[in-house]
Amino acid sequence: MIDNRPRRQSGASRGKWTVLAVVSIATFMSTFDGGMVNVSYPALATAFDIDPSTVLWVSVAFWATSVGLLLTLGWLGDVAGRRRMFTLGFVVFTLALVLAAGSSNIWQLIGARIFQAFGSAMMLSNLNGNKPVNAGQPSTPSVPFQG
Repeated sequence: MIDNRPRRQSGASRGKWTVLAVVSIATFMSTFDGGMVNVSYPALATAFDIDPSTVLWVSVAFWATSVGLLLTLGWLGDVAGRRRMFTLGFVVFTLALVLAAGSSNIWQLIGARIFQAFGSAMMLSNLNGNKPVNAGQPSTPSVPFQG
């Protein structure tokens, strides 16, 4: 007789999928948020009643900070622990997102975006340290996650 009942996943197997989901969401949030501001330039210029060339600094500040800190924060992840740095980056990114949403002028928004870029760089530079390890099973080659 064949048993067709679904088997329950072990804790390690469920943990792998949780890690994959969290890392995927973090990568999506960071890259999507970095690019979606470009669409809102006209609305930001109108809302803050400023010159459109000033609005460009919202994206420039984010990308310059994020790219500039990738190597340094990757090294810090090697020293302090990649998972810890990734988690801290997720928290920093989320808090900065709330600050950016509550900005009352363009300079607060630019400051919040710099803070957000710091969290984004912490996440993106430490993604590949979050792959789950199966206890007691031989390791298999994996492709590291990169944003």
